[in-house]
Amino acid sequence: MDYFPPNIKFIITSRHIEQVLSKFKDLNVIQLSTFDIENTNDIIQYIRRTSGLTESEINLLTQVSRGNFLFMKLYLHSCKEYNNCDFKNIPDSLEKIFQMNFERIFDTESNLFQELRPILEILCSTTKPMSEEHIFEVANISSENRRKIESMIGNELGHFLNFTNGYLSLLHKSIADFLTCRSRKHERFFVHKETGHALIGTYLLKLKFSEIDIIDAAYHVAMSKNDKLQSILLLQVKKDTKLNIVSYPQKAIMDFNSDDTIYFVLVKRLNDIDLDTYICIF
Repeated sequence: MDYFPPNIKFIITSRHIEQVLSKFKDLNVIQLSTFDIENTNDIIQYIRRTSGLTESEINLLTQVSRGNFLFMKLYLHSCKEYNNCDFKNIPDSLEKIFQMNFERIFDTESNLFQELRPILEILCSTTKPMSEEHIFEVANISSENRRKIESMIGNELGHFLNFTNGYLSLLHKSIADFLTCRSRKHERFFVHKETGHALIGTYLLKLKFSEIDIIDAAYHVAMSKNDKLQSILLLQVKKDTKLNIVSYPQKAIMDFNSDDTIYFVLVKRLNDIDLDTYICIF
């Protein structure tokens, strides 16, 4: 920085990672967030001027892109190319970008993705942001690997992550869709959502019932497809007579759009409640 000529007033970068930002710590930093309303308005205006989408489709695409201009343009191009604007599937072009970036990040060290896999499995499975400390605890990351993984999260992997008030989540749902796509399960960059749910479920079942949301635990245990975890949860619930089991089905439906969770709560857990109770709930 000391060698820069005095007429340079602004340095602009899209690389929001610690490796880069640490070099500019003596400057006044202005961060333009993708979630700013001004950025969202820019995206809406761009879509209106470059496409024939309806207002409902524009709103849907804006939500899908989550303020990311590149993602929006790739989804929009896919919509025009295939004449399908439901935006549920990841465009091939976006998959190629993810593949290229993961190769760039992990090709220097062959085992690094394996070490990070539990972190990615948890991020692909959680329903809400988690603190970095909490994720390491759930993933059972050893102290020897922790420093290396912390560095990756703060730097190259940071392009795929969103940090908000100390909480960590994937920047975009399409990243989770890419990493967990079954058609890629024999490829290198693939993670099992079920393993992520099992890690979270195992962690929750170690805590006291008074410290956790039972339906949240039921969701992760059900989605893990792990019979052992399901048996442990059922046994613990049956032992705790203070739990209000009648409210479980209704809460499961409200909190999670998951057939597996609702089946687990209704059939496996609550088969001791009579049918009249179910009818009243629905």
